[in-house]
This record gives sequence, structure tokens and C-alpha cells, in this order.
Amino acid sequence: MILLLIGIIICAKKSHENNVKTKNVIFSDQEGYYMYLPAVFIYGGFDQYPIHTKEQFGYYQNTKKVFTKYTCGVALLQMPFFLIAHAYCKFSGGQADGFSPMYMSLLDLSTILYVAFGFFLLFLALKNHFHKPILLFAFFCFFFGSNLYYYTVIDSLMSHAYSFFLIAALLYLTPRYYDNPSYRNSVLLGLLVGFIILCRPTNIIVLIYVLLYNVSTRESLIERISFYKNRPPN
Repeated sequence: MILLLIGIIICAKKSHENNVKTKNVIFSDQEGYYMYLPAVFIYGGFDQYPIHTKEQFGYYQNTKKVFTKYTCGVALLQMPFFLIAHAYCKFSGGQADGFSPMYMSLLDLSTILYVAFGFFLLFLALKNHFHKPILLFAFFCFFFGSNLYYYTVIDSLMSHAYSFFLIAALLYLTPRYYDNPSYRNSVLLGLLVGFIILCRPTNIIVLIYVLLYNVSTRESLIERISFYKNRPPN
């Protein structure tokens, strides 16, 4: 299933690239999310980082350090792929500047893999509630009929595709947490929620799902409040 999803996304991306002349340059909001990686690993800090979107990013007050209002969650998810690209460029004698085609290719791959694994986790979360063919058809419609397609194939370095993966993981983990509120599941859930918010602060709305999961009546709400109030520390 994962290989099928990866194949569909790659074909869609290749189709877009064949019809639109795309530049291997990170700009605008994408740069705001990404700049943490080249700033830390290549340029020795934000005071040496070469701004690409100069009309959007400037320097922090009274300093020469580039200021970004974007959080570092996306950069952390991109980091393994960035480091692989950086190591390859360094050892092969390529352009190890954080913006050459090798970096762009690996970052695109990161988006494809995160979206594919997001759908896989969504499948695991829903497989006991729906028939498999219905789920696969729904996933197909969801990917091509929503803005997830755009943020996976075209603006792939924005936070949306990465948020999809994290929230899919949350949909998978939350029921398991309430079935077994162990220390391990508590830590995993806390880390996941924190990462979702770090990736995009407005994602904090997912806390409503976590806190009110399976709450549909006044009695179940009281029971949920009691669950948190009376739960002994681990």
C-alpha cells in the first residue's frame, strides 16, 4: 500500500514538473521553515545565512541575524534527509550550500514519504471501521480532491504535508492511549502533540480531538474529566 501511494505521488509530481518549469529554489514561507537547517549546519548561524526571499525576511532588531517567525518543527522532520543530501554533496565534491538540486530532491522525497506513511497510519486507524476498498477509494479522493495534493506535489516544503503525517499518527495513537494509558503511551502522545504544534502552532486545535475522543454524551464527558482528575501519577 505504501509503495502504491509513493508511486502515485511520484507520478503526480513528475507530471507537474513536466508541465511547469520549476526552479530548485526555496522561497517565501518555505524558506522560513527550512532556514534552520542550512543556518545551523552550513553557515554557522543565522548571521551568515544567505537570504533568498529578501522581500520577506530581514534581520532581527539591532543585529545581523536573520529573523524567521516560523517554528522549527518542519526543519526537524526534514533534517534526516537534509543531512543525507549534505553528506553526499560534501563527499562527492558537489555544491554543499543547502540549496543545490540534491538538497531539493531529498526534501521532495521527505514530503512524499511522510505523506505516504501518513496514509498508512490513517489506514491502520480506520481499518476496523471501514472495508479496505472503501478506505482506498476515500484516500484517493482525499489526496486528489483536497489541497493535500497541492502541498505534496507543488509547494511540498510547506508545513501542510508534514502536519498531515503527524496528525494521522495522532489519530492512530489516541485510541490506543485511552485503551492503555501507560507511561509509554502517555510520553508518545505528549511528544506527538508537542511536535504537531511545533510544526504549525495553529495545529493546537488537535487537542480538542485528544481531550474529547469518544466523548458524545454528558455522562461520557464527566467520565473523561474523572479520568484525568483521578488518574494516579506514573
